[in-house]
Amino acid sequence: MLADRAAVVFQLENSAIDFFMEAACSHANAKPFVLSECDNLDCEGPGFEGLTLAGNILAYERSDYSGSFKYMNAVPVSWTIQVRDLRTHRLIHSSPTSTSEPPPSKVIGNGPAEGIVVKSNGSVAWIAVDGVHPYAPTLPTTYQVWKIDRTGQHLLAMSPQIVPNSIALAGGTVYWTNGGAAETVPLD
Repeated sequence: MLADRAAVVFQLENSAIDFFMEAACSHANAKPFVLSECDNLDCEGPGFEGLTLAGNILAYERSDYSGSFKYMNAVPVSWTIQVRDLRTHRLIHSSPTSTSEPPPSKVIGNGPAEGIVVKSNGSVAWIAVDGVHPYAPTLPTTYQVWKIDRTGQHLLAMSPQIVPNSIALAGGTVYWTNGGAAETVPLD
C-alpha cells in the first residue's frame, strides 16, 4: 500500500475466510501496528484514510462512527489527525481535523481530511473539510489548513477557495492553493 526506506503500510487478505487487515511496521521494529481488521465484510472499527509516511512516522486521518455499516446506519462522530512513531507505536499527536464556531454537539472534527503531509520529526499539516457531518447546516463547503509542530497547533487558513488535496511539503515548508494563489508556511 505504502512504503519508504524506514517503514511500510500493508494489507493482508485471506479471501477464503473474508478477512483482511491493514497494518504498519517500522523496519526497526518488526511488530506491526494494526490499523484495522475485518472479517465477513463486518468492519465495525475505525476507518483510516490519507496514510502518509516520513521515515518511521505515520500520519493519517482516523474516523469513528456510531451505528453499523453492516446495517447501513453508520453516522460519523469523529475525524482526527493522528501521528504515530512506528518504532515504538507511540501516538505523538491526535487532533480534530477541523473546528467551527459554534462547534456542533456530539462531533469531534467537522469533516474529513483532504490531504496530509508529515515530517520525520512528527510535525504534520493537513487540509480538512469544515462541516461535513449530519449535524451541520447545508452551507458552501469551507476548507481549513492546520499544522502541528514544535510551535504548537495552528489554524493557518480557512476559506471556501482552498483547493482540496493541494497541500504539499518541500523541505520545511508547507504549500497549498487558496483562491488561485500559492500560500506557504514553515513546518518546524
